[in-house]
Amino acid sequence: MKKQHLINLLGLAVFFIFPYQLLAQTNSLSTTVDVDIISPSSISDNSYLLSGTSLNFGALTISNSVGGTCILSTFNTRSVTGGVVVVNSSVSSNASFVITGKANGTYVIALPTNDVFVTRATGTEKMIISNLTARPISKNTDQFTGTFDNSGSDSFVIGGTLTIDAAQPVGIYNGTFSVTSVYN
Repeated sequence: MKKQHLINLLGLAVFFIFPYQLLAQTNSLSTTVDVDIISPSSISDNSYLLSGTSLNFGALTISNSVGGTCILSTFNTRSVTGGVVVVNSSVSSNASFVITGKANGTYVIALPTNDVFVTRATGTEKMIISNLTARPISKNTDQFTGTFDNSGSDSFVIGGTLTIDAAQPVGIYNGTFSVTSVYN
C-alpha cells in the first residue's frame, strides 16, 4: 500500500510541477500582415507646363446698364453673357496644378462649393466666381477625379464663372480659394 501511495504522490507531484505539459497542448499558427504606406498626395503650381497658375479671366469691359458673366472653360476659352465684352488682346489662364501621389492611384479634387469673392485692389467692391470646375489631364474632361500615371504624377486645371454687375467699378480684382486633393 505504501508503494502504491508513493506512486500516487509521485504522479501528483509531476502533475503540479509540469502542468502545461500534461494538461494543455498549444497550437500556434502564423499569419502575415500587409500594410501599404503611401506618401500623401501633394499639389504644386504648374507654371512650367501652362501659361500661368492663377485663375485669370483677362481684361473685360462691362455695360453701364447690363451685368453679365464671363465663363472661363477648363480649355482656357472665354464666353460671355449680358453686357460683358472680352478684350481680345488680353490673356486669360486657367489655374493649373501638378499633383503627385501613388503610381496609378486615383484622387479627388475638392473645390469650394460656395461662391468665391474677388475684391477690387483699391476698394471694397466685389465680384463673385462660381461654378468652379476641374479637368484632370489624365481624363481630359471636366470632372473631379483623376488618375496618377506610372510615375505617380498628374496635373489639372480649373475654370469657373465670373459674375459682373452692371457699372462694376474699373480696377484689378483679386482673391483666393482653396484647392484640396485626397486619394480616392
